[in-house]
Amino acid sequence: RDFCLSRGLGDVYKRQGYNRMNLKLYDSIVLLILRILYDEKKRELSAIEEVIVNLGDIQDKFVSLNIRDRLIDKTTMRNALSLFRRYQIVELLDKDMGDEESRVLIYDSILMVVRAEDIKATYEKLETYRKGRNESDEETDEDEAD
Repeated sequence: RDFCLSRGLGDVYKRQGYNRMNLKLYDSIVLLILRILYDEKKRELSAIEEVIVNLGDIQDKFVSLNIRDRLIDKTTMRNALSLFRRYQIVELLDKDMGDEESRVLIYDSILMVVRAEDIKATYEKLETYRKGRNESDEETDEDEAD
């Protein structure tokens, strides 16, 4: 990767796929949700203001994506946010990760990690996943009826 300073951030460009990180499924989902929330909040705020969300916002967005029937558990959430903190994508403003009101500052660096094209591609994959899950649920219902 080449490292270039611009937009006040360190931009990292990959040439041959080096320095990529494979994330666990829920880490990827939380990262995607953080980027979506970042975009939503940035539209509401002036360009200077920081983007701060709370854990409840993250959980609400997770539920609205209709990925699972339950919320992200505290340990998974804490691990994901701690990982992103290490890479300076977020800052945890409150210590209690069990409180829905705990605040998370999302840095502008998330723009380099999750691009707009990545969000669209992920939404499409989620739709495929949901359709596959719904079809398998229907097949299970039909099997049970037989």
